[in-house]
Amino acid sequence: MVPTDTLELVLATSMDAVVVMRSDGTVAEWSDEAARVFGWDRADVLDQEMAQFIVPAHFRGRHHAGLKHYLTTGEGPVLRTRIEITALRRSGEEFPIELSISPVCLGSEEVFLAFIRDVSSSAATMEALKRRAPEPAFCPGAAGFQPRPPRWEA
Repeated sequence: MVPTDTLELVLATSMDAVVVMRSDGTVAEWSDEAARVFGWDRADVLDQEMAQFIVPAHFRGRHHAGLKHYLTTGEGPVLRTRIEITALRRSGEEFPIELSISPVCLGSEEVFLAFIRDVSSSAATMEALKRRAPEPAFCPGAAGFQPRPPRWEA
C-alpha cells in the first residue's frame, strides 16, 4: 500500500508527468507536470476516462483490451517496464513519450501509477542531426564494409 502523503509528495516533485488511473480507467490523480505536458488541468480530467484525454484514438482499443486483460489475468506486457509510444496533447498534437506503468495498491484499491516523459525535443534533435549529417563518400563499416581484425604474428 502506498501512503497518500507519499503519493502527494511524488505528484508534487516528479520531473515526469504522473498520472494515477483507477482500474475502471478513470483518472484518480494528475500531477502539475501532467497538466503542463498534456495541457489539461487536474480539474478537467479527475474522475474522467483517462484514455479520452491522452491516448491517441488509434491506440485506445489496445489500451482498453490491455486493461481488461490485466484485470482478468494479472498479466500486462507493458507493465513494470519502459516503453516508447505516442500520446495526445489537448491541442490534438500526437507526440513521442517514454512511459512506465506500475500497478500499486492505494488503500483498498488497485491503481496504475504512470510516469510519462515527453521526449519530443529529444526526438526532434535526433531527426535534425540525421538531416544535417553529411553522406560519407567512404566510411569503414558503411555499405557492408567490414574491416578485418588485426593479425598478430610472432
